[in-house]
Amino acid sequence: MNKEEFNKLGVMDQIDFINIELEEKSLTKISEEIKVSRKTLRNRFDKVGYVYDKQSNKYIIKSIEEDEGDLNNTINANVLFSKIEGLERQIKALEGEVNKLKIESKETGFNEIDIRALEGETVSRCYRLNKEVQQEFSKFCKRNSSYKVQDILGTAIVEFMEKYKNKIK
Repeated sequence: MNKEEFNKLGVMDQIDFINIELEEKSLTKISEEIKVSRKTLRNRFDKVGYVYDKQSNKYIIKSIEEDEGDLNNTINANVLFSKIEGLERQIKALEGEVNKLKIESKETGFNEIDIRALEGETVSRCYRLNKEVQQEFSKFCKRNSSYKVQDILGTAIVEFMEKYKNKIK
């Protein structure tokens, strides 16, 4: 995100963006990337009652400690309410990203993997395999760990046989 895009966001969305980025990057690195100084961020967020908390490594609402129970409960409720609003904005942003990815995957012709859960008795066989092919297959199985290795391998063999049934004798 560049400075213009960042500045177009509302302050609460800016705080959400920075907090998400802080999960993987330092505040200095983020401010360098978006070309907005840390001081500017601090001043901007301070105006709406947010401060940087080193322990949690994120911007949080300033807590006001009061002895009066009612005031403290109101402050806690406000803190929770604003956190919920922040989470709702993050969810909407993520939903937008997911929808964008779905559209892009349809445009590029990406199809979800179609692994068949093969029925019947399972047998064990030992085959020799090129080392590089085995390593790539192992990576593929890890990326698709929701499927059994036997079903992935079985589906691959069945599809190969269907594709070449009239070509190989």
